[in-house]
Amino acid sequence: MLTTYAVILLVLFLLQVAVAVYAFLQIRDTDHLRAEFKTGLDKLFSAYRTDSVSRETVDVIQRSYQCCGVNSSNEMFFTNNNTYAQSCCPADITGACTTPFTVGCFEAFYEFVVSAIKIIGIVAISISAIEIFGAIAALCLSSSIKNQYRRGAYA
Repeated sequence: MLTTYAVILLVLFLLQVAVAVYAFLQIRDTDHLRAEFKTGLDKLFSAYRTDSVSRETVDVIQRSYQCCGVNSSNEMFFTNNNTYAQSCCPADITGACTTPFTVGCFEAFYEFVVSAIKIIGIVAISISAIEIFGAIAALCLSSSIKNQYRRGAYA
């Protein structure tokens, strides 16, 4: 029974190491990751005026990261009333947004995602190390129980 437990832990260890390696490799391919990320944000921000779900998502991103537009605040300028999206301004501004955040959301949000991927990789490797310790302890305990059983048979 303990041997089965150890084998299951070893399989989990291998899966977690594979996930961690994949996460770190995705970070290394920055050109591809940046391009895919930019494409996704462009689609999201372009649907701001037509889709309510996209609008809510963009508003959360802009408020959370204090940014405006994908690359700059010019992308969120509404010419019909000469204002920016309300989420482009600090929360304490209640009227029309005329002085938006100057940072684009792509860089701010991209850095957050990259740091989150690094944290996920580190946590996966840390948990894997604990699982290896558990598997080794289970195998040692299993061996000790088998040896104790064998010694009792000779007595």
